[in-house]
Amino acid sequence: MDQLKAPRLTSAPAPRTASLLGVRAIFALAPAARGRLNGVYLASLFAAGAVGSAAGAWAYARDGWTLACLVGLAPPLVALARFLLSAAAGRE
Repeated sequence: MDQLKAPRLTSAPAPRTASLLGVRAIFALAPAARGRLNGVYLASLFAAGAVGSAAGAWAYARDGWTLACLVGLAPPLVALARFLLSAAAGRE
């Protein structure tokens, strides 16, 4: 009889890289403000995660995976549209 193997638990590289780049940008600023800025950054990251989790749970309960996927797709699409509009206006 084959034995079941436990899945390897690893964190996804994209969120870890995004977090690392955010902290790197904070540490590039004034040394006196690093602690406060890092605290604000982590608190907003936590709050955004909580809001995203609540929105995803609401969307799934309301209409299943279709609405949950659309709700999850909205923030990156808004960010992409904002980037493209600012790039078209010459303000990167």
